[in-house]
Amino acid sequence: DGTAGEAPRTLSAAEPEKEKACRSFFVEVIHEGAGPLAGEWDRKRNLELPGDGTVGQARRTFGRPLRGRARAVGGIEQEVPDETPLWELSRQCRLELRFSAAPSQG
Repeated sequence: DGTAGEAPRTLSAAEPEKEKACRSFFVEVIHEGAGPLAGEWDRKRNLELPGDGTVGQARRTFGRPLRGRARAVGGIEQEVPDETPLWELSRQCRLELRFSAAPSQG
């Protein structure tokens, strides 16, 4: 799935062009750092973001601070930086992002 030196991708070589054409993305955002008593609203959001959206935009749109690392889920699970365009991670204009708990201070 990828040659040496390249980051693993969840898309085949022909699919990125289709994903770039998405006008919007449907993103399931899961906050894995929510406490055990947190309700579903504190843990998960289903967002619609614009075609030029990024992982960082999904983080900021969640509505609560998400300070942990982001991982794209599907195919190959991989850690992704905030500047990553959503089209690089999506399939059929949909994707799931999971944000881990914030690193502990101290």
